[in-house]
Amino acid sequence: MIAIWHFYWPVLVAAAIIGLVGGVTGFRKANSIRRFAWHGTAAAFAVSLLWHGPGGAGERFRTSVERSARVTLDNYEMGQVAARLERGPLTRTLVLSGPADDFQQRELVRILSLLPGVGAVRWDRPVAQSKGL
Repeated sequence: MIAIWHFYWPVLVAAAIIGLVGGVTGFRKANSIRRFAWHGTAAAFAVSLLWHGPGGAGERFRTSVERSARVTLDNYEMGQVAARLERGPLTRTLVLSGPADDFQQRELVRILSLLPGVGAVRWDRPVAQSKGL
């Protein structure tokens, strides 16, 4: 996915470097390969947490997706509808709120789910099911 590569390429590169250093060091000391593997895994995990939180990649990702959603909503003249990514923890689920009829709600879910970085779209209040004729 393009969004993951765009925001998290430094973490992927750091994990590859940590794995390479841990592997070379571990293979030189044949009896300690498991210890270096666990240390390398922990180091890569720590780097990813630091990059996502204090490094600001999570916030940049959130801002980028919400900005794209706002532009899309403005293009469809849905200025009263708000879009935000779920937080706590930050997920790729876009939450919509505001006035829209059933057709608009379903179509906005379909359209906004195509944005890069969006995994799912839902409304703050669920769409009422039509009872038919």
